[in-house]
Amino acid sequence: MLTILEANSQQSSISQTGLSTAEVQNRVNRGQVNRYNSPETPTTAAIIKRNLFSWINLFYLIVAVGLISVRAYTNLLYLVIITINLVIDIHQELHAKKLIDELSILSNKTTVVLRDGQFSEIQFTDVVLDDVIQLTAGNQIIADATVLTGNVEVNESLLTGEADPIMKHPGDDLLSGSFVVSGKALTQATKVGKDSFVAGISITAQKSDGVASEIMRTIRKIIRITSYLVFPIGILLVLEALFLRDQTTTYTVVSTATALLGILPMGMELLISVSFISGQVLLSQRKVLVQNLYSLENLARTDIVCLDKTGTITEGRISVQSMTVVDASLPFDLTTGIQAFLAATEDNNATFTALHQYFGAASDPNLTVTATTPFSSERKWSSVTFRGNGTLIFGAPEVLVQHHLDQLPPEVTTAEKAGKRVLCMAYAETTPANNQLPNNRIVAALVLEDIIRKDVADTFAYFDSEDIAVKIISGDNPIAVSQIAKQAGIQQYQEYVDMSQITSEAELEAVATKYAIFGRATPSQKKRLIQAMQSQGHKVTMVGDGVNDVLALKEAAGSIAMNSGSSAAKHVAQVVLLDSNFKVLPHIIKEGRRVINNLTRVGSIFFVKCLYSIALSIFCLLINMPFPFLPIQISMIDALVEGYPTFFLQFEVNNHKLGNRSIIWALKRAINFAIMITVGLVITYGVAQWTGISSTQTTSLMFFYTGWVTLYALAKACYPFNAFRTVLLASSVIAFFGGSFILQGVISLQFLSLNNFFWTVGVTLLASQAFYWLLRGLRPWLPWMKS
Repeated sequence: MLTILEANSQQSSISQTGLSTAEVQNRVNRGQVNRYNSPETPTTAAIIKRNLFSWINLFYLIVAVGLISVRAYTNLLYLVIITINLVIDIHQELHAKKLIDELSILSNKTTVVLRDGQFSEIQFTDVVLDDVIQLTAGNQIIADATVLTGNVEVNESLLTGEADPIMKHPGDDLLSGSFVVSGKALTQATKVGKDSFVAGISITAQKSDGVASEIMRTIRKIIRITSYLVFPIGILLVLEALFLRDQTTTYTVVSTATALLGILPMGMELLISVSFISGQVLLSQRKVLVQNLYSLENLARTDIVCLDKTGTITEGRISVQSMTVVDASLPFDLTTGIQAFLAATEDNNATFTALHQYFGAASDPNLTVTATTPFSSERKWSSVTFRGNGTLIFGAPEVLVQHHLDQLPPEVTTAEKAGKRVLCMAYAETTPANNQLPNNRIVAALVLEDIIRKDVADTFAYFDSEDIAVKIISGDNPIAVSQIAKQAGIQQYQEYVDMSQITSEAELEAVATKYAIFGRATPSQKKRLIQAMQSQGHKVTMVGDGVNDVLALKEAAGSIAMNSGSSAAKHVAQVVLLDSNFKVLPHIIKEGRRVINNLTRVGSIFFVKCLYSIALSIFCLLINMPFPFLPIQISMIDALVEGYPTFFLQFEVNNHKLGNRSIIWALKRAINFAIMITVGLVITYGVAQWTGISSTQTTSLMFFYTGWVTLYALAKACYPFNAFRTVLLASSVIAFFGGSFILQGVISLQFLSLNNFFWTVGVTLLASQAFYWLLRGLRPWLPWMKS
């Protein structure tokens, strides 16, 4: 164990010469290098393989081979839907992989280190533990470190949310990922690789969460469950047809394929994907990039919106709100002096940018500059001395009056109590020496304000009207954040808490939903706050722009990043606002609601076929009856009753709150219609066998009966009717029946005359109507109709 003197001696030696080649190699051998293994994302080939080679696709392939072997080519239309679903799924996974692989928080690729007494530039991934790293203005800190010699001013806003630079002295710690604003120092790496601060954020951000949509997870679960039925039902239907009914191979293959293809709700999966794509396309017209196709559902269900302050509510810039002249007795005009000051100083931080915009900068021949003192976050003041005209000083009020706060003008104290940022201009007759302020008097006070993004008040008013709570989570002072919230129109701006005072998990969970403003919050606290809110059943959307928001963006159910923010935030966010336009947020929520409302409304139509196919297949097995339809006949109903009208219905404006709308809700709505079809087809088959109706006429009756009931389901989805829905339903009825008559030969139907056609349609209409009213009468005893 080293003594304190030995340790100090060793550190002094390292700071003078750096590590030796042998010491570097020793650390490399121990794995103490500034690189880490990111969570492995599947390769492109693995993604394509996983999507192509599944049990479901094997089933579809077997059905296709069977249909091709009996030359039933017209019944292969289902492959179009399967192919589209595959392409969409593969594209989404490849896009997610690309975002994860490109995610990077460190922008510097090289750094300067001291080794064997020599400075050299190396790749940042080759830095080892205890390396001596030279930092100068503009450098990004690539590993957690401690300052050995020198002083640097560091901007940690991307990591912590703190807006102001921080001066670091020997012995102070530095966080990887932050930037050096000014100064020069030698630092020693204390944490490298996966142990560093920035690596912890990166590793968490690069973990893949899979599909974000509850609707998509549910439909895939339904497909997985129904897939367990297709193989045993298919095998039994084939064996029964060949050995018990002695049917031909062609008829057996085609009828069995019809039953099995109807069991799997492949059309519903396509409808979901197309619906989300429509939302993606429509939002793109508002300069919104939806990176995760299915994330619109979580955004639609949002009941809490969490926001960072800087760069989100505000533009990340400040402006001079007002100036109050306190003492105008100067040897020169005050405004002229300020312009000369700004022309002479090289300070270019956000404050001085605002001063330039307000006053302008212009040299004056009567004001010759003899000395300048640049601004630093440690001094909190800067100065310019004019020959024979004294010194102007810009700085923090409490510093200029040497902490005698009672000497501050009332305008300053009033503004500061309101949480506003105040800058003062002071005058001194002498020149500052040794970075020490001379005796001075305040001559003017300036109130600065963060520039609020346009239309944020309208956005927050919309959230308030929709009972969506708004919470600001920031690294800045909670009082200052509260005042920004007030200016932005947030009603609960007075409900703020200082997160630096929250030390336990229990306290954090208690304040998560109680307060609206969270100041001094660290990146990990942002994440934990969102976890706490979501653990209480809330759907949280996080809006941010910096690296300090990455963990929260990753944790939230919905995540939105500003395009003006860091690349890391944009890579992990589900949605990116390309023009950083805050007012588009309500449109995102409305678009998500439109997609989900329309999807669940028309989704029941697709589940009707799935449910009656299962029930009818089982019934066919029990009574040794062939499945009554061909794939081409079902495709006719799919195209003209399910596909065509639902495609247009999904574009209707529907921004109402979602309530209990879900895929399960849509599935329950389909049960009655599935019962109507199953029972009706069984009765029709029984009557046909008893009366001796031909098999062709029986198939026609069954076909039209199924069409009528599916049209009832469509009418239910269109209710309440308006002009658009009425025309859509009427055109679907005409297209289905007209197309069936015209294409009767193609779809294996036969009518001896037009009268015979109308007789068949009329009978099935009366039968389906009778069943419909029967089930309505049984509603009190049907549990699925009560939810």
